[in-house]
Amino acid sequence: MRHDPDTVTERLNQVLDSLPEQDDRFVTETSRSILERVEW
Repeated sequence: MRHDPDTVTERLNQVLDSLPEQDDRFVTETSRSILERVEW
């Protein structure tokens, strides 16, 4: 089952917007590193 990419992006943005603001450089850099290795 495939999902509409725009819908997925919109939902992820909603979730991220609902999270408290954080300035955690480790989490940011680690997340970026993992996402760069994932094939989309």
